[in-house]
Amino acid sequence: VGGSAEPHAHFPVHYLNPVKGNERAMLFDLSTSAARNASISKALLTGKPTATSRLTLVQTSDTPSVFGFILFLPVYQMLTCPRQGEVFDMLVAVQRYLDNDRAQLCKTLVGLVNAVFTVQNLIENSQKA
Repeated sequence: VGGSAEPHAHFPVHYLNPVKGNERAMLFDLSTSAARNASISKALLTGKPTATSRLTLVQTSDTPSVFGFILFLPVYQMLTCPRQGEVFDMLVAVQRYLDNDRAQLCKTLVGLVNAVFTVQNLIENSQKA
């Protein structure tokens, strides 16, 4: 019997908009792909939006020539308030945690918001403008 795999967080898709055409992605665990997982990890460690490299999306897996990418943004529970006179800035709050304790930042993670883009749609829509 081999050793157990190192435990990791799972990020299943719970909300979709629009649902039509994206049904395959519902409950798909985004952490199961190396490209997705690397971008998720980077977003969690930096608190900044991070995009995957080019990949085949679950929604378009029946058309392998359709490529896309996913942009991930971590959402944290705010445990600090802006200081007096300071304009509220999410990155300021995240940086406070990063400066002190990354484990604390991970404890405040609510989840990830992501945006899915197909290269084909980006090109077509950019030509309409």
